[in-house]
Amino acid sequence: MALFKRILIVIIILISMFLLDYCKNMDMQNKSAQRSGIAANNLPYPIKKKDTLRTGEFLSVLDKDKNLTDNIKILSRWEFEKYENEAGKVIGFWPECCGNKKFAFINEYNKKWGFNGIVVLAKKQSVDMALRNGFTKDGILAALPKDKSVEEIKKIIDVVDVKFYYIDEPLEDDVFTPGELIKISKYLKFKRKNSFLIMASYHSPSWFYSFLPPVTYGSAYSKVLKNTKNVQIMCDQYDGNQTSDWRKFLESYGTQKIFGHFIHSKNDSSQYSTLLDQKNFPFNVKRIFYFHGASGAPYKTADFCRIAWQKGWLKKYERKVLYYLKCIDENRNCINPQAKWEVVKIIKTKKFRVAHRASD
Repeated sequence: MALFKRILIVIIILISMFLLDYCKNMDMQNKSAQRSGIAANNLPYPIKKKDTLRTGEFLSVLDKDKNLTDNIKILSRWEFEKYENEAGKVIGFWPECCGNKKFAFINEYNKKWGFNGIVVLAKKQSVDMALRNGFTKDGILAALPKDKSVEEIKKIIDVVDVKFYYIDEPLEDDVFTPGELIKISKYLKFKRKNSFLIMASYHSPSWFYSFLPPVTYGSAYSKVLKNTKNVQIMCDQYDGNQTSDWRKFLESYGTQKIFGHFIHSKNDSSQYSTLLDQKNFPFNVKRIFYFHGASGAPYKTADFCRIAWQKGWLKKYERKVLYYLKCIDENRNCINPQAKWEVVKIIKTKKFRVAHRASD
């Protein structure tokens, strides 16, 4: 009888140890699934119909009010919908570069990515194209040609009605003298009294514009800026330390004369965070223009806009999306973190929210 009791006690102890070990393993699986689910809610890739997910990728983010059965679940995620510019900020881009190309992404840049500024050719059809795709006259820079005389530029101003007219690197390319730029400014004031002439320069203000007599670019551009009230300047230097170049522009031309600056989509891709973070330098920059380069093709736009949102240039909107999942695991062990589920239905709800930044 004593031997039987001992055997019974040993059996009970073994069963207890087994149950305890089993419970620990299940707890670890659930925690693993929860951790994976939290991460999955922030995964950047889109989920498509017929995609296969694992239980551990979505368990903790299930819409608990809409769980249907053990083998049919609903995963809800807040997903990127669009960006909009923050009040008082202009995020512009230059899609056409130096030609008269037409790009299908013009509308998408405004409606999805939040760009509210654009550089187009100073032609009525180009301005109309920008207006049709959501841009306003206040957000359009009409790029004046550099192979025309002052009188021909005046005729273009007569036809093209925008708030901002743009001349790319006029002194660097030796297309207009400071005196001719002042003449264009005066005509602009006469014809379009609320409009501005915007110039861009990539030279440091201390660099020589001419040697005989010795004149720096800072002096030459300042001659235009000081003798007009409707002319401003931008920096489009993409090499070296651009924050240093922006400081030099600020010191040489003054805050009121700085229209904004360019950021190169490709050359500056490693510096997006620095160049868009105004806390890093004492600038009062309200406009940034995203230059696509000579090819005119977009490059890392999603990265640029994500960082622009993080740095306070853009507002990010998210939409709640529901994914109906069906368990297709061969062993029907659907709670296992590695169990397979198929996306059988996707519903984009009409629920939206403004996403909060980590710094908010």
